[in-house]
Amino acid sequence: MNYNSSRVLFSDLDLSDYLHERLDFVLREIENHSPDQFLNSSIHDLEEYYISTYEIEPFEIHEDQIVAEVQDTKIDVSQESGRYIRDRSQPFYIPGTLTSIEIPYTGIKELLFMRASTISLAPPTARVEQNKLIFRTASQNPSNEDIQKEFNSWFNQIKKFLKYTEKDIDGYNQNLRTQVKQKIKHRREKLLKDRELESSLGFPLKKRRGNNTFTTKLIKKKKIKPSIPQASNSAYEPEPKIQDSDYNLILDIIDKTAIMLERSPSTFKDMQEEQLRDQFLVPLNSHFEGQATGETFNASGKTDILIREKDKCLFIAECKIWRGKKYFLEAIDQLLSYTTWRDSKTSILIFNRNKDFTSVIDQIPEIVKEHDSFKKELSSTKENSFKFVIAKESDPNRDIYLSVLVFNVPS
Repeated sequence: MNYNSSRVLFSDLDLSDYLHERLDFVLREIENHSPDQFLNSSIHDLEEYYISTYEIEPFEIHEDQIVAEVQDTKIDVSQESGRYIRDRSQPFYIPGTLTSIEIPYTGIKELLFMRASTISLAPPTARVEQNKLIFRTASQNPSNEDIQKEFNSWFNQIKKFLKYTEKDIDGYNQNLRTQVKQKIKHRREKLLKDRELESSLGFPLKKRRGNNTFTTKLIKKKKIKPSIPQASNSAYEPEPKIQDSDYNLILDIIDKTAIMLERSPSTFKDMQEEQLRDQFLVPLNSHFEGQATGETFNASGKTDILIREKDKCLFIAECKIWRGKKYFLEAIDQLLSYTTWRDSKTSILIFNRNKDFTSVIDQIPEIVKEHDSFKKELSSTKENSFKFVIAKESDPNRDIYLSVLVFNVPS
């Protein structure tokens, strides 16, 4: 076999070193991110940006696009022992045939030269261009069977070594997601503590200059370049918000109340949205000392359920009888119009009076994802409950947590 301009693959650099350095670089970038811009940005947007920018896409070989070419060539046989050649110190050429087979690929080219944690003897050799691997073989009288056999053996070696590489990359991507989320969480907590300390000193605060040291120039860009979340570099001002534990408590109270409604369908079958809403206010007020109100003016309209602490809107909810996709999307719009910059925890309570309850539940995630405000779906442990992160178009860096609870109240 004669490989023209070929290189040995999967053997030059240590892949684990590259992945370790790449992860360290990401974490340093998060640490160096402008503090005020960091605090003014959505946590979920920051996570999405850093993960999508630095995760490594799977290396993919496109077998359906393989092409071959056969050319006339000259073969150097000066080192073949079975031939009589007077001077073997110089090339001795005979007529031959060069077969080239090109295999397109997508992925980071440099990965083809890195040694994975799992190793094997005799790594394959190939000519590597930006978007393709090239197999070449030259002989005097080639046959289709010989070329196919040689190519298949070579190609199987390529795929075997790529599996070793993909295993390490999968581990890196999983670790990246975990490390980025932890780093963003810890950095945010640290910066918030610094702001609290600064405010408690009792001295006038020195004005800060916006400074974003973020850069991605050391990392190879993907075809679609993620953009860093656009956030203000102005000094971050802490905002009141409801704790996750209180939010979960509210949702739990609502869920238990709804179970009571489901178990007594005859009592509630003729109730409309406003009357159904009132069933939740009593148990909520028993936990929040009369602060849960119905039909309260907030922002640009009236919201069905509002829990307020002084001037802080802790929780906003809308109660809706299921009337299909169009009305559900309008309910999300309505809820967003009620929220102010102080609101971050919301809910839509859906009461189903149709027969096919499972169909209604199945539609909820896809409908929310179609809405322009959708940012991310969060995990939920209950079949009738869904959690999302959404944002107002006017302020995409404000994460609004939306829980959609679906209850079956037959008419």
